Amino acid sequence: MINYKELHKRTKEYIEEHLPEVLEEMELRNLDAYIDDYVDLDAYRKPRQLFYQFNAYNFEPLSNESNNAECTFSIFLTFIGQKSSDLSDAMLVYTMALEMMFAKSGNSFDGLFDYGIIESTQFYQAAEGDKNKKVAEITFRMNIES
Repeated sequence: MINYKELHKRTKEYIEEHLPEVLEEMELRNLDAYIDDYVDLDAYRKPRQLFYQFNAYNFEPLSNESNNAECTFSIFLTFIGQKSSDLSDAMLVYTMALEMMFAKSGNSFDGLFDYGIIESTQFYQAAEGDKNKKVAEITFRMNIES
């Protein structure tokens, strides 16, 4: 059985501890906020933010006693408050940093999951119809035996 609350908490803690390390290595500023809520750029207006969205769990039986749980979740990186071209550059570089952090973890958040992949990365050049709001969506597909 999966303790969803604990798994989400530990995933967020891992990211919030290790992403700043990669950003520092790349000589980038840390994000201004890590938010466990839906993306709302009217309510959350800091220049560089990360939003968590835990999407779904799918289960496949492995035996009478265990299942493979496939967890899908998305990270949204948001950028506002600068010139559009600077925001686009920041979106690309910070996305690369997040992907580097994940690779350094062995694609498992250092064993929190058995294995995972980045399923997709999407870039939105005009969030909420505003070219001065950029969003990157990185979707992870993680596997864990439960």
